[in-house]
Amino acid sequence: MNYHLKLISLMMLLMILALFGCAQMTIYPTPTKAFIQKPYYQASYDSAWDTVLEVLGEERVGTAYQNKNKGRIITGYFTQAKAGANVQNQARWSYTITLTQLSENRTKIDIVCKIEQYLKGWGLVAYEWRDITDVSGYKNIAHSLEKWLYEKIEKRNIVVGGESFQKPASSPETPIDNTERAYSMYKGIVLMNGDYIRGKILSVENNVLKIRTQEGKVLLYDYEKDVKAYLQ
Repeated sequence: MNYHLKLISLMMLLMILALFGCAQMTIYPTPTKAFIQKPYYQASYDSAWDTVLEVLGEERVGTAYQNKNKGRIITGYFTQAKAGANVQNQARWSYTITLTQLSENRTKIDIVCKIEQYLKGWGLVAYEWRDITDVSGYKNIAHSLEKWLYEKIEKRNIVVGGESFQKPASSPETPIDNTERAYSMYKGIVLMNGDYIRGKILSVENNVLKIRTQEGKVLLYDYEKDVKAYLQ
């Protein structure tokens, strides 16, 4: 009798393990490591709007709501789960995209991601989709998914001007006699806190960046701790 009970228990354990093996989690797409989205795009409102819809079309995701006059798009759901994944272990995400016309040829795009997971409910509802965006660990995923969509949009060549960022991965040390040539294309720097410092970069030596602002002040910043990117 004990033998049969052990055999049944073993079979049940194997079945549970098999189910867990199939319950693969959702695979979230990610942006490239060096990508930094731009504060606005040098494109008309109509061009920016059409570009966003083209990107959603490429991803085969429709819109649940769109109002061009109000500059608002709410997408359908994106989901990428491994083969054999149980729906209870899948997640899906959607975006609220807001477009703001800054001028005739400048448009700002704001993207906010919402992540949902199919979780056990209460009462008569066995399972239901729940918003888990603010759950620990998912905030960073949502932010990454926002950057991923920004990058998809920018790859459509929407940006034909405007401000872009760059921080070389190589050593920042630059000989004084080459400074003018090395930094002449930059209009300033972006700090880790998001502030812009516009002016002329004078030098980057001993991990210290020196910049003369448009007001004539000379400021010093720790290259690694303070400087996020160059303003181009």
